[in-house]
Amino acid sequence: MYPNTGMWHGCNNSQDFVYTATDACSGLTSTSTSTYTWQVVTAPVLAGVPTGGPLGCNLYQHVQKVYLASNECGSVAVTCTPGTVVVNGC
Repeated sequence: MYPNTGMWHGCNNSQDFVYTATDACSGLTSTSTSTYTWQVVTAPVLAGVPTGGPLGCNLYQHVQKVYLASNECGSVAVTCTPGTVVVNGC
């Protein structure tokens, strides 16, 4: 048996495994529980994010693309928050 490999939500997780032995003759039982814990420990890694540079007249060329991030739990949502436009000159 392995801890749940499906999707879970949250940073700290646990899962119990209950083992039961039953005597076929007497019907007497014995149980034992093992608890496994795991947590998210790795910050997401961003992939394919632009380095920046001149856009010319196409201001939204990079903002409209979908970028990816992931960690040991799988895909992580990526948001892009534009900063203030700085005008230099004209």
